[in-house]
Amino acid sequence: MHDTIYERQSELSESALREFARDIGLDMAAFERDMLDESLAEKVELDFESGVRSGVNGTPSFFIDGYKYTSGYDYASLNSTIKKKIQPTF
Repeated sequence: MHDTIYERQSELSESALREFARDIGLDMAAFERDMLDESLAEKVELDFESGVRSGVNGTPSFFIDGYKYTSGYDYASLNSTIKKKIQPTF
């Protein structure tokens, strides 16, 4: 489901989520129960608010040693930044 939501985020709506769930073969009865579960909705809202407070404004978002990484999301660039930011502790 994660991959489908990420790939089709411009289409998100409650009906789209149900369509995605059916398309990938989720247990629809369990899915519908979860969609109505207020404790899960609250958890999602808290996670969203935490991201907003941290400066997350899209996906993907990476933080390396407290630094918001914005330089491009290819492996070489990300790996280079990690090596610069994280010092060995021996």
